[in-house]
Amino acid sequence: DVEVGVTPGGVTTVDWPEGPAPPPLVGRIVAGSSPVHPCTVALVGFDGRTRAGDDVAADGRFEFPGGFEGPLRIEIGAPMRFTGGNGAEFDPFRAQVAIEIDESSGDLGDIVLPTGSLHGTVGPSSQGWRFDGATVMASPGGSGDERTAPLRNGRWEMRFLEPGRYEVFVLDAAGVQIPGVRAV
Repeated sequence: DVEVGVTPGGVTTVDWPEGPAPPPLVGRIVAGSSPVHPCTVALVGFDGRTRAGDDVAADGRFEFPGGFEGPLRIEIGAPMRFTGGNGAEFDPFRAQVAIEIDESSGDLGDIVLPTGSLHGTVGPSSQGWRFDGATVMASPGGSGDERTAPLRNGRWEMRFLEPGRYEVFVLDAAGVQIPGVRAV
């Protein structure tokens, strides 16, 4: 029940009943069975608004406050090159996972990132193109969900990819596709 009162000065007061706090949303980010760390995780509505964010702990775990409902997505990413717990080096990445949350949600369990990867090299250009500051872009079957990876000494790698067919291109420092140059 809600109690409403009017004070002698005419100010209305409302006393809302205390209820139990909704459970926090917890989960763990893994690739295969290994935790993905360090990275960040955000809870995002399909309207594009971020509802909550957290840094992922060394064991891959994260926690958001409770009280969210409906179709949302979890965006996972690392904004810079990092070294994982097993000593492997990773380039920046981003991944998205769609989830449905209802009032009883609490433990989201393991959120498993895909374990696919692409890697290769870009060699000297016979057309005189320079690759300083260039990146490699991969697009899965024209879906518009492009991923990019920087060139490091002519080598590139993209991790946490869904299985499928990808078109791979080389972009110059301005982000323009270099014609006739393809990553292999």
